[in-house]
Amino acid sequence: MNTDYMLGLLRSGFGDFLLNESSRGSAGRNRPLNTWRLGKEKVPLPSIELQQSIDRALTFERQLKKKAARSIVLLNETRSALITAAVTGEVDVTIWGKKGQTDRRLDQIEEEMQA
Repeated sequence: MNTDYMLGLLRSGFGDFLLNESSRGSAGRNRPLNTWRLGKEKVPLPSIELQQSIDRALTFERQLKKKAARSIVLLNETRSALITAAVTGEVDVTIWGKKGQTDRRLDQIEEEMQA
């Protein structure tokens, strides 16, 4: 059995259901996991090839999430830089959006984003 497949299964909606059903008590999110009860549950176990394929898909998904998170950070930094540049007068906002009429600072910001 591929352990990464099992991790992906437990992180899925079905896995969440299994973990919740195997966790008893009224302590909210800190309920203890009853491993004996979880061990009695039946989980789908596809062929090793399909498990590996699922693992690759989950790895790809994690990589995409990391890249998206990094893009969000960069976009927020760029947004802050643009606001600062507009407030301090480094960027002439009166020409903003007019095709072919950007100033030096906007061109520099665009180059930094592409790097």
